[in-house]
Amino acid sequence: MATLNVQIGFAKNADCVELAKLSRDYIESGLHWRWKPARLLKLIQHPDCVVITARQELSIQAFAAMEFYPRHCHLNLLATKPEFRQQGLGEALLLWLEASARIAGQEFIKLEVRCQNTAAIRFYESRGYAIQEQCVGYYDGREDAFTMVHRLMSDEQACLLYTSPSPRDRQKS
Repeated sequence: MATLNVQIGFAKNADCVELAKLSRDYIESGLHWRWKPARLLKLIQHPDCVVITARQELSIQAFAAMEFYPRHCHLNLLATKPEFRQQGLGEALLLWLEASARIAGQEFIKLEVRCQNTAAIRFYESRGYAIQEQCVGYYDGREDAFTMVHRLMSDEQACLLYTSPSPRDRQKS
C-alpha cells in the first residue's frame, strides 16, 4: 500500500462544493443528500470541527470531517475517490484525526457506517475500531448503521483525566 505524494491539510472554504459532491457520490450514494455545500462550509468554519483533505497539487483525492465534543470526537465523513483507494489515503487522514483527538485529550472517536459497507467496516476494524451497536433505520429510516468506537485512552486514564483538579483549581487550594 504505497501512499501517493499528497499533502494533508485543512480544507478551504472554496472546497465545500467539491467535498459535498464527494460525500454525495461516495458516502451518501442511494440516500437523501444531507452533506450539501452549505453544511460542509459550516463544518469547515466551526471552531470545534476539523475538515481535512488529501491533495496532490490542486486535486483533492480524499477528505475527512470530524467534530470535537467535550470528551469524544465524532467522525462524520471519510471518503476517498475510487481511483485513489488502497493507497493509504484514508489511513493517513484517520491517523491525522486520531492524533488531533489524542492531543485534545479525547477519550474516544465514534462513527456510523452502513451495515452493508463491509469494506469500510474491515478498514475501521483493522485500525482498532469496534462495533458498539446497530442502529436500525439510521439512514433515511431504511438502512441500518453500525456505531463504531475507537478508544484513545483506557477507562482508568479517562477517570484520572476527568476527575483530577485542573491546574487552576490546584492553585486556589
